[in-house]
Amino acid sequence: MNIYRREGNTKLLSTMTRWSSVENNVIFVFRKTLESGISEPYRSIFENFVTRVNRGMDAVEAIEMEIKRVKSPFMKNILVNINSVIINNGDLHKLLSKFEYEAFKIEEALWDNNIKTYKDRILMLVLVAMVIGTLIRMFAIEMTNNWITIAAVVSVLIALIVTWSIGRFKY
Repeated sequence: MNIYRREGNTKLLSTMTRWSSVENNVIFVFRKTLESGISEPYRSIFENFVTRVNRGMDAVEAIEMEIKRVKSPFMKNILVNINSVIINNGDLHKLLSKFEYEAFKIEEALWDNNIKTYKDRILMLVLVAMVIGTLIRMFAIEMTNNWITIAAVVSVLIALIVTWSIGRFKY
């Protein structure tokens, strides 16, 4: 299971954006985000950065060390962009606001896909019930043919397999 969850990403970005609106300083934002109580695995990234900077290391070097160490593509992308903001003396709040906006758009799209998945499952179950009902009706009025029965049973099995597999694979 992936320890870098989407929900944690949006929460982290919201916290960082909030603190960057107070002060456009990377060290301040990292320190305050760390104090806000972020969870692992991001907590160790922020702790390492703040510790290195407090001991006299340049912020660019500290972030570059974390970029090499971090495994999350999401966090690596954020750190690379923050590194660029430090080097070019850019607007950290604007950068984090755009990241936050994109993260919420991704969450919204994934939520919409999840809703569609449930609708697809319900539709498939209704179709399976209709085929089973038709098959029972055919047996009741003794209007069965071996090929029709085999085709109906196979279609019900395929529909059940498809229904089971819809939404099984998450992003």
